[in-house]
Formats: sequence, structure tokens, C-alpha cells
Amino acid sequence: MKLIKLETLEQFEELKIGDFIIVKWSDYNIKHNEGMEKIMSYSIVENRKSNNEIICRIKGNHYFNYKMLLKRTSGADEAILVRY
Repeated sequence: MKLIKLETLEQFEELKIGDFIIVKWSDYNIKHNEGMEKIMSYSIVENRKSNNEIICRIKGNHYFNYKMLLKRTSGADEAILVRY
């Protein structure tokens, strides 16, 4: 297993449906989203490249904008791709 910290726009744009990621959420996001934990894992539902969003889970509306993550202004603090 290989863990790859996602740190560039290109890395995020290459993500596809079914890729497995680990997301570290901001304290603000946890406080305002019921059922969200500090660190959660997901199989990506959709990569909306047109608006720079990774849809992690539809139930509970778990998603983040990766351009904002790269600028440190996102509800997600960090994202890691898991490769098997």
C-alpha cells in the first residue's frame, strides 16, 4: 500500500471515481456537519473538475474544493490518496 499526499492541482485533477482517499477535515467543518469525523476515508463518488470539487459522499454532503484546499481555505485540511 502506498500513501500519496495530494499537494498539486494536477494530482487532484487526475483523481477518478472509485479512487480511495483519506481526508482530514477542519474543526469548523466537523462542528457544522453532523456525523463528520476529523479523519475519514472515502471512495470518490465524483471529481467535478469544472468547479474543482471532489464529491466524497452524497449522504451528509461530504465534499471539498481542491483549489481551496491548496490555498488552505477549504473545509478539508488535507487529502491523501491510497494506492494498493
